[in-house]
Amino acid sequence: MPKYEHVEHGEHAEHGGIFGRSLGRLVGRAAPAVMRNIETEALVESLDVDAIVDALDVDALIARVDVNRIADRLDLDLLVSRLDVNAIADRLDLDLLVSRLDVNAIANRLDLDALVDRLDVNRIADRLDLDALLSEMELIPLMSRGTQEMALSTLDLARRQLVRLDGAGSAVVDRVLGRSGADAVLGPAAALQSDAPIPEGLPTRRDVSGHFAGPFSRLVSHALDASASVALFGLAGAVLGFFYDAITRDERQLTIAPWLGWTLFAIWVFLWFWLPLAATGRSPAKALVGLRVLRGDGTRIGPWRALVRVLCLPWSMALLGLGLFGIVLGRRRRAMHDVIADTVVVYDWGTRRAEQPVPLRARLAARRSAEESVAAASTT
Repeated sequence: MPKYEHVEHGEHAEHGGIFGRSLGRLVGRAAPAVMRNIETEALVESLDVDAIVDALDVDALIARVDVNRIADRLDLDLLVSRLDVNAIADRLDLDLLVSRLDVNAIANRLDLDALVDRLDVNRIADRLDLDALLSEMELIPLMSRGTQEMALSTLDLARRQLVRLDGAGSAVVDRVLGRSGADAVLGPAAALQSDAPIPEGLPTRRDVSGHFAGPFSRLVSHALDASASVALFGLAGAVLGFFYDAITRDERQLTIAPWLGWTLFAIWVFLWFWLPLAATGRSPAKALVGLRVLRGDGTRIGPWRALVRVLCLPWSMALLGLGLFGIVLGRRRRAMHDVIADTVVVYDWGTRRAEQPVPLRARLAARRSAEESVAAASTT
């Protein structure tokens, strides 16, 4: 009996295989015709995507996904090469993305202490090239430029105060002598640059480059020149005496004849005033205060004219300084040695404008004038 059952079962299996192959061939022939007759768009529209999503168990689907196997089969280089970064960037709305970011929530969830603890400061310092960083920052040139600008600003501030005193003194002298400011001679035509206020709002300063220098600026420059020349002469004598003692090892103090000392001092003072004056038109202190010596017509002074001026300078200071009164009383602010050598002293701050602060009365007058102009314009 079992033998017949076995034979019968084999016959059924054989018939089932023949049927399956026939059904497969039938479906394979019929499927293309059926697909041609199906309206794909109507079929997609008839699908209820929401119902499919609701029926889909996403957790179970994700649980069945083998992420490691997908990652092993994924060719990242090929994927990145096919990405069009420019197209993605064009379609990305950064404003919308930033507006959706909750910075406060991110900051609250960020553990700064843990982040700092994970930083290896020593390793960062070892990898940091401070020399290259400083060279790129140009810190030293920046500091030197800042220090230079600060020094020049401080120097210009002191110069402006001297020019202010010169202007006030000249105004007093003109009032006492009954001279009109409209008739005043500002300076030699070849040296004058501008007499207009600096055009920034209400006038606070005006350019006095090339104007005749007043008595206070000249007095300060001469006092500085005299003090510096005497101090440096004494310092040079002390240095020479030190080296003489060190070389000769003589316990006796080095002394020279008084006439020789005064002769050397006179030569030193002469060279102090004449050499820089002949070369640049300034003594060291005049360069500091912002003054320059020119010929009477405003052109550059030469060595011979500078020599005459320096030799005549002591005569201006003789007789209680009577030769210096022209700096205060004269329209061209010239002392006796200036008249003899045909020279003038003017304000000259080099590449920067020589500036005079405008008096408060002039500022208020300019403000009233501006207000009246605005009022007249509004009424018309």
